[in-house]
Amino acid sequence: MALRQSGRQFSDRNPALASFLGQAGQDPDVERLLEGFAFLTGRLRQKLDDDLPELTHSLMQLLWPNYMRPMPAVSMLQFDPLMAVGPGIRVERDTPVESEPVKGQVCQFRTCFPTDILPLKLANVSYSASAEATTLTLSLEMTGDGHLGALELNRLRLHFAGDRAISQALYLGLMRKLKSVKILLLDEQGKPLLDGDGKSYELSISVDQVQPVGFAEDESLIPYPLNTFRGYRYLQGRR
Repeated sequence: MALRQSGRQFSDRNPALASFLGQAGQDPDVERLLEGFAFLTGRLRQKLDDDLPELTHSLMQLLWPNYMRPMPAVSMLQFDPLMAVGPGIRVERDTPVESEPVKGQVCQFRTCFPTDILPLKLANVSYSASAEATTLTLSLEMTGDGHLGALELNRLRLHFAGDRAISQALYLGLMRKLKSVKILLLDEQGKPLLDGDGKSYELSISVDQVQPVGFAEDESLIPYPLNTFRGYRYLQGRR
């Protein structure tokens, strides 16, 4: 049937060649032969269409097993700082949390990183650039009355939000072009604290202490098989 329709369309476009198509006479043996070939070709086409996804799935399961799995919903969770000065509270990885009901349905999540909740808040961020260097100043304030030493602070995690281009530029600067890290202690009026010699308390931290988060094997957002290329995990976790 398909060959006849194509033949008629060809005859309409090329009347001079219509006589060579033999549209008038139809040999029943030839008709049956064409129908048999058409049926076998259709079965072959159906088989190829059915096997192609299976071949692709098998190949992807071998090279990138997690590609065929749906990516679960992820979100940023913000904790309010403590109001009492003292050691922070550690929220461990895989801690279950629940959202507010959305149309009567509560969404369940789990934390991906261990997080320390401290009586600290980020009060201000300033950025200055010159021909010699660029300076990023973070102003932290305690949310309760007390001494800084009571916090037992041994690490502080930063998260860059906002415009993606700006946050990525800041991240690149901290990870690849960081020259020094200094901590300056201030009083309640925002003035530097002085020691007995009248000098301000200024602490220096080695730039090697500034490390990225999320690249270690135990810091992945979701479990990954051992045969997964690590670069694919980085891309999927940051898309």
